[in-house]
Amino acid sequence: MSTARLPNPVRQDKARNGRSSSSNGALGRKPPKAPPGALINRLADPSMSSPADTIPARNGNGKAALKTLAPAVVGKDGHEDLPNAGERPAVDGPARRVQKRKVSDLKPHPLQADYFPDESEEADLELAADLDANGQRDPIDIVPNGTILCGHRRVKAAKRLEWKTIDVVVHHELANDEAAAEAFFIGDNYTRRQLTTFQKVRCAKRRVELAKLGKVVLPEECDNLKKTRDKIGYLVVGENGRNLSGREAERYLRVLKTPIEVQHACDAGHLSLVDAGKVAGFFEETQQQIAEQLRAQGPENVVLQET
Repeated sequence: MSTARLPNPVRQDKARNGRSSSSNGALGRKPPKAPPGALINRLADPSMSSPADTIPARNGNGKAALKTLAPAVVGKDGHEDLPNAGERPAVDGPARRVQKRKVSDLKPHPLQADYFPDESEEADLELAADLDANGQRDPIDIVPNGTILCGHRRVKAAKRLEWKTIDVVVHHELANDEAAAEAFFIGDNYTRRQLTTFQKVRCAKRRVELAKLGKVVLPEECDNLKKTRDKIGYLVVGENGRNLSGREAERYLRVLKTPIEVQHACDAGHLSLVDAGKVAGFFEETQQQIAEQLRAQGPENVVLQET
């Protein structure tokens, strides 16, 4: 167990605002604003998107009756369509044909690890056992290049079972619109997974950002709220079964400004929300030192202590 000795956040805030009593004035000068880490940038950078129509929600419960298809043919993406695989509505309404893809050709969404950390080994084993016993009930949602939008854990379970192929639905309509694909990725996983409050806030924050780009439609009552933190609070139901207040949402948003290692340590309970929020007030260099220590030694082996 190691202790990360951290500077007093009040002193750093004073230094940041030019009120340090240091004789040489070094701490009194406001440091240059360093760009946030790439992982954090990807959560908030609207430049990653391109114009596209808003994606409506799935119709009804998102299911369609199976029906027999013609013999297998090669689709426009070069992959063989499955006979008798059935069809289901895609995100924009029309049915999309289920196909077989090699499990080895599928790859995680680049934001999967940031938004949805891995489940426990026990949970993964249970899912693999269910797939082994009952087969695959729902296809994996992907874009043409094999990036997974929904079904990361099922793909992981399929690899554990050494499956060679798996059923997928290919969303060609999302191939050239990263922001629209991200909206699908967040929205579908948000409704399917048992998320922590921290993970819900992270997703809600991005949903609000994507709504400004026209990729997500927020409830009217939520959209009419003026402050971002209030919109996020409206979208998130905490562990106590009620929506977050704007002030509560702000505490989580403050932690989302820290390196991803600090965020995950807070989400896993190794770092309190209060302590993680204090990290957000430190200089960028200090934050990166904390992140490096968490990464090298594991969050369960690091204790943050103010000096």
